[in-house]
Amino acid sequence: MADYHRTFAVAVRLQGKLAAAWITETLRSRQKSRQQLLDAGDDEAADAIGIEFHWFIEDGYLHLTDKGETGDVEQVADFLRQLVRLGYVRDPVAIHWADTCSRPRPDAFTGGAALVTKKRTYWFVLPELVEKKAKAIERRRRASGASSKT
Repeated sequence: MADYHRTFAVAVRLQGKLAAAWITETLRSRQKSRQQLLDAGDDEAADAIGIEFHWFIEDGYLHLTDKGETGDVEQVADFLRQLVRLGYVRDPVAIHWADTCSRPRPDAFTGGAALVTKKRTYWFVLPELVEKKAKAIERRRRASGASSKT
């Protein structure tokens, strides 16, 4: 059986004196709530709490990473957008991720990026970018072939 992994890491400089305290309180509260729901057997509600990533604060930077081969990039993007809106992080913030696999599978090695701003998150998913470029090349080939026949 193949094991699929998503890895990512992002570090952002914190702005303002309250940023580290607010982040620490917020994320610890989420972790506690999630654990209480798991202990109560409510896995679905626990999964809805946006804390599927590791974090730490060091030297004025917030570091966000996967949880040892798994993590939720969308949750990280949502949290970063919240920090940008509060003024604790300047935008834009870029997150890059890699998707890998323990076995050589053609569809298992990819990745992408997200650009987080105050208003929205822009997603750049590698297979979509490659497909878009391949279609553009094909359109140019067809147009070139049609014009050379006239």
